[in-house]
Amino acid sequence: MVVATALGSNVSALASGASPTVDRKGFIEYQQSPKKNVRACAKYEAGLRAHETGDNDQAIKLLNEAIAIDPHCVQAMHTLGSVYMWEEQYEKALTVFTQALKVNPEQRHCLYRRAYAYASLFRYKETIADLDKLLKLEPKYDGARKLRAKCLASVGNFPAAISDCSALLADAPMGEEERLQRARLYVKAKQPLKAIEDYSFMIKHFPDEFESYTERADLYFALGRYREAGNDYNASLMRGTDHVKHCREQRDLCFKKLGR
Repeated sequence: MVVATALGSNVSALASGASPTVDRKGFIEYQQSPKKNVRACAKYEAGLRAHETGDNDQAIKLLNEAIAIDPHCVQAMHTLGSVYMWEEQYEKALTVFTQALKVNPEQRHCLYRRAYAYASLFRYKETIADLDKLLKLEPKYDGARKLRAKCLASVGNFPAAISDCSALLADAPMGEEERLQRARLYVKAKQPLKAIEDYSFMIKHFPDEFESYTERADLYFALGRYREAGNDYNASLMRGTDHVKHCREQRDLCFKKLGR
């Protein structure tokens, strides 16, 4: 899957996390609107129900019909774009979300999902632009900030990516994913001591995760702190690291450096 390769995420997880709740709420909003079109509403409901039961081909057909009847039904466009995301038809999703945003430029769910569709196509600059708009509208939209941090890192803007991770950690200091991500960003930004601080936090609070030991060990080794590096490589080996060969070889090098 493209998103998995690009961002370490899964578009199905994204969609399952937001649908049917967000899309169902969107339908209810349209259903209760005094401006609703009754025929469009019926098609919309049937299309949403088809999506919720896994018949996405029928959902696409019915949702397109609903939008043809009422071209201002942003809620149905959002659901249609989401279905295209499920089907990994990202270009079609982009077209629909863009159509919705022409009707309502501040439709937040459409902004987020269009950004995700751009990211799925490795179009990170467009992703970041949409997320910038979204975070101005809703600064506490954590999902948007997480996605922006990943995209900023992908284009080499490590300071801005670190800033986003720091904002997330300010609200949730025990965020394991964000802490590890920031540590790795500090490494890329050539700030090893900052990275070591984050790895040390991880090791203190999540002591069974071998990645932090291995990556902190690599930093210690690069800094000539061989005793600490050797201890971390050994700890990683004891915790079942996926990098057994690397840790053993590096640990042996530490021993040689220390004259053992």
